[in-house]
Amino acid sequence: MSRFGERLREHLNTIRNAARQVAVGQAQMLRALADTAVLHAPREGDPAGVFTDYAPEEVATVLAVSANSARNQLYFAETVARRLPHALDALEAGEIDLPRLRILEHAITPLDDAAATALEAWMLERGQRRHRTAYAAAARRAVLRLDPDGAERRARERAKERGVWIDAEEDAISTLSARLPADQAEACYRRISDLANGIARARAEDDTRTPDQIRADVLVDLLMGRGEHAAPIGCEIQVVVPITTLLGLGQEPGELAG
Repeated sequence: MSRFGERLREHLNTIRNAARQVAVGQAQMLRALADTAVLHAPREGDPAGVFTDYAPEEVATVLAVSANSARNQLYFAETVARRLPHALDALEAGEIDLPRLRILEHAITPLDDAAATALEAWMLERGQRRHRTAYAAAARRAVLRLDPDGAERRARERAKERGVWIDAEEDAISTLSARLPADQAEACYRRISDLANGIARARAEDDTRTPDQIRADVLVDLLMGRGEHAAPIGCEIQVVVPITTLLGLGQEPGELAG
């Protein structure tokens, strides 16, 4: 092997070992957070997984974060330790990373404990996939496989998470985000893109805006009711539905194209 190859392998091994050390530390921190939540036992009559209001304040002081951030970390750690114990072990062993653990935690949110345990076993048995996007897609397919009859119920539960929020950034810029049911989000994006594409095709030579910039301008015009962009237009959305569902032989839900 060439000197270059040896140095590259050495650096890659260092990266791999460092990633495993990070995972070990993250797992230990999650266990400590979960134990802290247990120490702040819920009051009698509270649902499982709820801790007293003092816990986030104490964790926030140690981590130098806001109480809300500490509360979210405590909820995540307590949920993982209680419902995904083997996945937490896998994180500590370096077999998965923290983002994949978060994918699993998100996937089991609408599932009962038995289905959550089955999903955990299914995903861990099949490894961490090539990248996180593939891992998330595999988790979604596993949920459908394990609880096909619950697709409509899960969609209703997820729809409760819809919302709009704003994150202030620097230099007079903010990020406006929306969490919506998939069909609504797709319809909104298609309308913005269709209008932006029309503007891009007909724009003057001195209009140097990028496609993203045009879409941002169209969004503002639509929300503020400015000009022709506020007029209703059609929007086509493609949905792929299994033939067994169409024939009434199954209940596997359809998927939005892409």
